[in-house]
Amino acid sequence: MLAPDTRTTLLRELTPLPGYEFVQLVTTTFTLDLESALLPCLALAGSARAESADPVETIAAVQSTIAAIDIFHQNESPRVRRRLSNL
Repeated sequence: MLAPDTRTTLLRELTPLPGYEFVQLVTTTFTLDLESALLPCLALAGSARAESADPVETIAAVQSTIAAIDIFHQNESPRVRRRLSNL
């Protein structure tokens, strides 16, 4: 289980070891927001910084990785942040 305020641990674990390749990500979470859901896509596409990703890069990252990512979350709607997201 990862600390709830530490995204960098997950992103670091998405990097395959030498000689291996990423095939599928399956993760569970109690809470989910859009920015957190997009971070694995950005990380797998080589752009793990949500604050600096441009819109075209973000869309390309999602399109190229979305079939390989499954996120299961608690039976509630994903949370919408009150502040404007960088994404």
